[in-house]
This record gives sequence, C-alpha cells and structure tokens, in this order.
Amino acid sequence: MTNCLRFRMLPAFAFLLFAARLGAQNLIADPSFEETKQRDQFGLVFAKWGGWKYEGDCDFQVGRVARSGKTSCLLYGVTEPKIRVSVTHPSLPPGRYRITAYIRGLDIGVGKWNQDTEFAFNGKYYPLRKNGTFGWTKLAYVGEVTEAGKEVNGPSFGLMAPGYFWIDDVSMEKVGDDVLLTPAPVLGAEEAPIRIPGEIGEGAVRCGECGYRNMPAWGVCFACGNELAAGRQAFTGPAVKVLASFEERSPFQNGSIVGEHATDGAKAWRWERSYTDWQAEQDWSGYDYLKADFYSPADGPVDLYVEIRDKQTTGYWTRVNYSTVLPPGSSTLVLPLGQLYVGEKSRPGRNLLLDDVTRLVFSIGDKPPAPLYVDNIRLERDVLTEKMLFEGLYAFDFGSASSPLMPGFERISPGVPYAKGRGYGLRNADIWRAFDVLQPEPLYQDFICFRSGGIAVDLPNGRYHVFVNMDNPSGFWGEYQVYRERSIIAEGREVVKDVMDFEALKKKYYRFWDVEDMPSDDTFDKYQRAYYEEKEFEVEVSDGQLNVEFRGEGWACSVAAVVIYPAAKADKGRDFLKYVDEQRRFFFDNYFKRVLRVPSGEPPAPTAEDTARGYITFVRDYMEDVYYNDTPRRGEAGAPVEGFAFCGEHEPLTLSLYPLKDLGRVAVAVSDLKSPQGSILSACIETGFVSNRVSRVTMEGSVYTIRPRLIMPSNSVDAPKGVTRRFWFTVKVPENARGGDYTGVITITPENGRAASVPVKFRVFDGTLDPLDVPVGPWGYSIDIPWYGDDPATAAWNDDMARKSLAKLRGYG
Repeated sequence: MTNCLRFRMLPAFAFLLFAARLGAQNLIADPSFEETKQRDQFGLVFAKWGGWKYEGDCDFQVGRVARSGKTSCLLYGVTEPKIRVSVTHPSLPPGRYRITAYIRGLDIGVGKWNQDTEFAFNGKYYPLRKNGTFGWTKLAYVGEVTEAGKEVNGPSFGLMAPGYFWIDDVSMEKVGDDVLLTPAPVLGAEEAPIRIPGEIGEGAVRCGECGYRNMPAWGVCFACGNELAAGRQAFTGPAVKVLASFEERSPFQNGSIVGEHATDGAKAWRWERSYTDWQAEQDWSGYDYLKADFYSPADGPVDLYVEIRDKQTTGYWTRVNYSTVLPPGSSTLVLPLGQLYVGEKSRPGRNLLLDDVTRLVFSIGDKPPAPLYVDNIRLERDVLTEKMLFEGLYAFDFGSASSPLMPGFERISPGVPYAKGRGYGLRNADIWRAFDVLQPEPLYQDFICFRSGGIAVDLPNGRYHVFVNMDNPSGFWGEYQVYRERSIIAEGREVVKDVMDFEALKKKYYRFWDVEDMPSDDTFDKYQRAYYEEKEFEVEVSDGQLNVEFRGEGWACSVAAVVIYPAAKADKGRDFLKYVDEQRRFFFDNYFKRVLRVPSGEPPAPTAEDTARGYITFVRDYMEDVYYNDTPRRGEAGAPVEGFAFCGEHEPLTLSLYPLKDLGRVAVAVSDLKSPQGSILSACIETGFVSNRVSRVTMEGSVYTIRPRLIMPSNSVDAPKGVTRRFWFTVKVPENARGGDYTGVITITPENGRAASVPVKFRVFDGTLDPLDVPVGPWGYSIDIPWYGDDPATAAWNDDMARKSLAKLRGYG
C-alpha cells in the first residue's frame, strides 16, 4: 500500500516541481529572435516562432534593428495587411503569467476598421492603438491560464496597418497569484525616439528598403536598420556575368556541346527534345536580366517553357513558370529578373529569390519541330538608366510593395507615408486599393487608386514640370476603368479635371470596334499609346514642398506614375520621359511575342488577265480560315462561288482576293440569284468582309497572332498589295423559296484596278430543316457595357444588346 501511494504521488510531485521552475525561467525559447531560418512556404523566417499571414500585402522579415542581440522580428504591412507572429505552447500549468516585450514602429498607418497594432495571449486580443513612428517601447501584460492540458497561443503580436513593426526581447514567466492581472497591455515610454543621427548633406543615399535618406558613412539606415551597402549603388560586380558559354563543359544535362550556332566562342549547347536543365545553387542578386541566345532551325515558331526554382520551391506553385515562343533563326531570350514571380499569371505568388536560385530549365516539349541551340547564358545589369537620371528629378512608380519596379523610379506603395527623413511619401491619402494587373509593362501595370489625398515631395522653391499617368490598363479578368469625375490638385489648385458620361465611355470602350490589325502595325504604338492620356502641367512651389492630390472614386484615379523635374531642366526632363517611353516599349515587346502564321497556298501565278486587273480571285471552303498572307492553292484560283441550302436556312458564300498591287478600296456587289423556279433577291444576301484582329495564342495572351476573326457589315475594304481579303456573303434563303439551281454574279470594283465578275452557283433543296427541339447555344449571350448600373442608359443598352444577341443566335439556329 505504501509503495502504491508513493507511485501515485510521484507525478504530482514532479508537476509541482515543474511549476515551481517555471517561475524562474523565460518560457520563450527564442526571446530575441536570433534563431532565423530560410523562409518557408508560409513565409515564416524564425525557427521557434510561428504565425500567419491572414490577408493583404504583408510579410515576415528578419529585423536588422535589434534592441539586444543581432536581429529582431519585423512585421511589414503594405495594403490592408493582417499578420501575426506568435508562440504556441502545447500546454501550461494553470496560473498567472507575466509577459514583457519591446516594440518599435516606423510609418505605421491605420488599417481596415481603424486597426493598427495588436497584442494577444490565450485567446484574448488587445488593440494597442500604437502607430506612427516610435522607438523601442516596453509592453507589459499579466494574463491567466485557467485550464490544464490545453494548448495556449501567445504571446502574439499583430500588424493590421501599413508600416514597419518590430518586436524584440520577449519574456514570459509564471508568477504567483498575488501578482495582479492587467486588463490590457501596458505600454511604457519610448527608450529613445527614432532620430536622424546627424546632418544629411551632399552625397546622401536612399535606403533601398524604406527610402529614408542617410549618409553612407553611417553604414546602416537609421530608420529601418537595412545595410546601406546592400543598396544598388554599392553593387560592384561585372555588368555582364556569363553563366554558361559551353566552350569546355556544360553545367546543363540532357544535351550535347556542338560546334555550330555559337554566339560566344565556337561552341553551343543543343538538345533534341523535352528539357535541358542546370541544377546548382546560384546567386543572381544585383542583376536585372537573364539573357540567353537561341537558334532554331525550324520553319515556324518554337514553344519554349522556362522553369526557375529557388530554395523555397516545393512544386508548381512555388517555382517560376514562364512560357514564350522563339522565332526561326537567331533570337535572344530576355527575362527581367525583378518581374519574375512563382506560380502563374492567373495565380501569381511571391517574387523569385534571386540569391537562392537552385535550378534553371529550358523545355521544348516531347515533339518539337526541330532541335534547339542555346549559347551565352548570362546575367546583365541595367547600365543605361543611371545615365538618364539628373539632379532635381523625382520619378515615382505607384503600386503594391511586391509589384515590379520600373528602372529609375522610386516605389510608392500604401506603406510609404510622407516622412521628413524620406523627403517624400503619401499624405492624407484615402486609398481604395493598390493593384497589379501583371501586364503590360512594369510602370503602368500597377497603380494606387486614390479617393483623395496624394503625394508630398520636399523640393526647393521654384517652378516644376509634373507628369502623371492615372489611366489603368484594365484588369487581368477584364476590369475596366470607369468614372464620372476625377481631378488633380497641385498646390491647392485644380490643374486637371476629367468627366465621363455614358456616351463618352461608349466611345472609348468601342473605339477599336472597326479597326483592323495588320502585320505592318506596331502593337505598342497602336494600342498602348492610344490607351493612355497622360497629364502634364507646371506648378510653382513656394513653401519647400510640392503637394499633388487626386480626387475620384473607384478606378477613377489609378495613379501609376508621377515624374517631377525643375522646369529649368526641361530638356533633360523630356529626354528622361522619352527614355521611359522606350523602356515601356522594350518591356512590352519583350513580354508580348507576336507570332505570324506561315501562309498556305502556292506562289502566286497570275494569268495575263489577273495581271491586267491587278488581283487574283479564289475560293476556299468557308469552314477553313483564309489568312491575310494566304495565296490560292491549286485549283482555287478563278473558281466560281458555290453553295447549297434548304429553304429557310442561312448559308455562307465566300470569295477571296489576292491583290497584285495596291488596289485602294475594293467594293463588291452580289446580284439576285435566279433560277427557272424563281429568284432569291440580293436584299436577302448580307455582305461583309472578314476582319483580321489581334488574337491570343497562349491562355494569358503573352503570345499573340493576327487571325481572321470578325465579319464586318460592309461591302468594301482596303486591299493593299499582298494582303489577301475575304468577302463573306450570307444567303438567307426564304422559307417559301422553290428548290432548284440558282445562278448570279459577284461584281468586284477596285479603286485602283479593273472590275471583274465571278459567277455564283447556288442550289436550294426543297423543304426546311427540323427546328431544334431543345434549347441550345453558347454559355452566355449578354454583351454588357461596364458603366454604372444605376444609370438607366446602362440597363437600356445591355437589354438592347442582349435582345440583338439572342436574335442573332436564333437566326443561326
């Protein structure tokens, strides 16, 4: 009995001993956040601390400002963040626990529901109501655990607003029941405020992390602790770093070194099919572009898939997946490193970790049209942009903290409020949202939507030229920028005011409805230049600070870029803006690849009659497209136009024309179709031409082509030399037509050339087709306009379009 009693009492005694020891030790395993780790799939960077990124643009970082030790925890928030770092205890003995910690803040704003910073322990959450900029401040709290054997979460620290929030020197110890509970965390006084450690003079540099100005001699940023030597200005590596040249060996697998199509030396790398890869740890940081020279012996474009992995890659969604095409012959692949993200465009993830690259893959699929050659795989720095910058120039790229940054620009995200130490930032900004639509290029693809407020920039008094773009490129899922009114106010004076109503929106939205695309077009000039209406104005600064504000709702003020320079340096300013435009074109053309179709048909062999009139006519089955560069196949030239239909059926007839010279405007007319049994009047035949339009090849549109897409309701079209045109005639056979063989002619009248007639043969079968006995059609029929739903014009337009769409569908069965 005695032995049994001893056995039962032993666990209780051990528990009491454990509880007694709790009071003498810090229960936080890593109180000063010194045990860091590689960022995991949840973004966590500390081995002994957990946490969660709930929503918004936010991040866990290793803080370089430490109250003790070398590191601290940094929670970084940008757009509507909600992030917590915490410790979880599997169980704690019941009782009271004293928790202390030190917190520090830089430019912490106000988030959703007026939230900012937070402390939590054991299921109780306390808003700290601590924001702005402040030095290390002690937090103290006494809480209670009432249930044994239950998991306890905390202490936990949260950030729900834009800004930087540091935590360090966390302590948690068990105390006696005589220690009073605190109804909420108690914040002490700042140990020392965040101050500029000296004069900011000539030679000052901006911190690459927070943008605050520092003197290089300080070594680290006084505001955020980031090493100033880590900034771009301190990078001293070669402008070009060759990764693979294949002269002696190859780091790649699944291919062979060959002595042909080399661009650096005498040898290149060739692989026949599938993929070739290089697996090795690499550091690409400090460089702007990955470039590789390719040669393709194929007759047409070759699909190329590029995969890049880093140390955090675990599968498809955590690696870079980049698809493009290579033209026949020689070409250079250029990947802007700052724009590479893991995942894919429909679900983009974090940026590629340039200092932790582990694998590079090039793939051409299992059945490529030809083998592929690659040489001179290299990293390059942008050395041109720095030469375009000048004293007094301020260039700001607006967007999220993770969206790509245009070279030569400073980032403005919702987490960059105005601060004296920075010299610029957002002031009184009421932001609807920050957005990155992932295309078309890094400057205009991301933006901040302002309701009011704007940007403040410290400047010497004087006159300044201001350039603003607040037009957005529309969202990945088709979101379109509409507004009723928007304005820009500079130094308290309205300098821009735009208004839009339903008619103005309709004119803008449908401005390209009747515009064709041709191989001679420059896509950037045609669509990008027309899409944006940048604003430029001059303003006088008399108080040492320029304030530019925006007023609008929703998408109205989608501010993507602001450039400011002294009016006295107008020539340099215009040169910079021209350079920015060229850079936008480069990024656009580098990302969007146009692939033109290999033409079908035989080399043109015009007859004497064809040459005299200036064109060749030919007929091809209407189920097969005729492209702008197609020519007649054997047996197609000079053929009559033929077709057949039942009574009541709509049937197409098509006629194609290959111009041997510039014909100007070409018109066509179709006669009545006659037979001994009766006539089908020309009024029953709709005439149109097939319009060539830009059309995507890949799902996300980065590869596109020009293909025949729309039948335009017109009997005339321009016909330049060598551009094949197709006319489309829809014969609407009356239900009371008589069966039989009908004939007629199509007359072609070019502006510059001779007229000609092409015979038409059309057979009508007696009877009508059975009507459909089940509803059938496409997934949708509505063609809504993206205007405000409370405007009666919107409902009227959408209803009218829906009815016409349904009537068209019904008319075609």
